[in-house]
Amino acid sequence: MPPGATNLAPGVLFCIQIHCQHGWPALACIAVIGVRFMRIRLQPANHLRASLVPLLIVLFASLGFPALVRAQADPATSVAIPTAEQIVAPPTDVRAADTPNDHGHALVVRWTLSADDGQGKNSILAYRILRTPKLVGPLPVDSARPGTDYRLFSSPGTIYNEAAWRIVPDQWDTLGQVPLGTSKYDNRGGKQRDTRDFLPDATPFQYKVIATTATGGQGISTVSAPASASGQLIHTSKIQYIGIPVAIFTALVLGFISVAKRGKELYIRPLAGIGAVDEAIGRATEMNRPILYVLGLGAPDDIATIASYTILSRVAKKVAEHRTELLVPCYDAVVMSIAQETVRQAYLDAGRPDEYKEDIVYFVTQEQFAYVAAVNGTM
Repeated sequence: MPPGATNLAPGVLFCIQIHCQHGWPALACIAVIGVRFMRIRLQPANHLRASLVPLLIVLFASLGFPALVRAQADPATSVAIPTAEQIVAPPTDVRAADTPNDHGHALVVRWTLSADDGQGKNSILAYRILRTPKLVGPLPVDSARPGTDYRLFSSPGTIYNEAAWRIVPDQWDTLGQVPLGTSKYDNRGGKQRDTRDFLPDATPFQYKVIATTATGGQGISTVSAPASASGQLIHTSKIQYIGIPVAIFTALVLGFISVAKRGKELYIRPLAGIGAVDEAIGRATEMNRPILYVLGLGAPDDIATIASYTILSRVAKKVAEHRTELLVPCYDAVVMSIAQETVRQAYLDAGRPDEYKEDIVYFVTQEQFAYVAAVNGTM
């Protein structure tokens, strides 16, 4: 053995001892290399090469082997190599879309099942669904300041449900998981902005699905294309319950209109109340007694008063045809004016405008009890 190599033996032992006791193998090895190289630098070339070989072996052993031992002993710095049972096929074709026929704030995620779900290794236990960007909130409204990654979701004119939410990109929210054999997940959120499950509309989200096994294996899918939620004005699946009856009713109306235009007489069921009015007018005519019509105490724009104008028009027309006297006492001056025009038009329609008199419709008083007393006296 070359003399240089023999002289390196104490240095090798020294490096090993320094490493075991202090853990500084690199410093110890470099020091030994420097000292031994100075002592053998004047030796022949073959002796120099023979002396450097053991030094390189010592350097590799001092640096590589202890690092490998420490890496295997420390789980925090070691890289876990998955076993064959933990390697599973990921789900594919992950796609997200707006949930149809809803008020918004909901997305549906679909994917193709893993090749190991029910076949292949048959090791899939569940699917875990993740979403990005991450929503952090609800937060106070004043958190939504310009230049920050906070957003204020609110409706104009409302203050009770305003809230700020932080949109954190490149971070994932774990939404939940579904059992094996399931290829769909409904991500339904809330409408109220100050609730924890709020899901904003018109905000793009991306999803990924992780297939998990009982042994800790995972198959991670690719990220879906962005999708955002929105509400629809018409629930298309309920058109059959509304559209069909409306179509039938419209067809019937148009059909009867067409029949009436051709001149065919259509039967209209008579109303008992209208028949009673006609009978009362006939009896008053036979007895030669006047007809008293009371519009009531309502205002001119009351529904009951407006409906009474129509009845008054029919009664006044019948009275004009039978040439019977008509009395219409009024409680309100505006009601009196409208009633006068209604009766005048009714006499004109009956073909006897010359028999209309202005005192047929007259004003009594706006005092309730005085008006009631006047009507009772007229009766």
